[in-house]
Amino acid sequence: MSLLAGVRINPKNGSLKCDRMLENYFREFRELQQTPVKLLELGVFGGGSLKIWDGFFPNGSVFGIDREFKFDLAGRNRERCFLGD
Repeated sequence: MSLLAGVRINPKNGSLKCDRMLENYFREFRELQQTPVKLLELGVFGGGSLKIWDGFFPNGSVFGIDREFKFDLAGRNRERCFLGD
């Protein structure tokens, strides 16, 4: 089976990640969950995973960078997205 076989747009959160991948992330980052982390995501697609990280790290800041993005960050206080390649 291909590593990308289960990757799809997750209807629950709009991210391009499978549930298993998210479970792994959450397990690995659980100890940091309440700390004021600064997370940078390269390639934000539709912004769904920015929402996930914002909810997972309530005391953190979430940044994204992509060549283009077509989503609205209005009302999303701790998320920032920048254009770049």
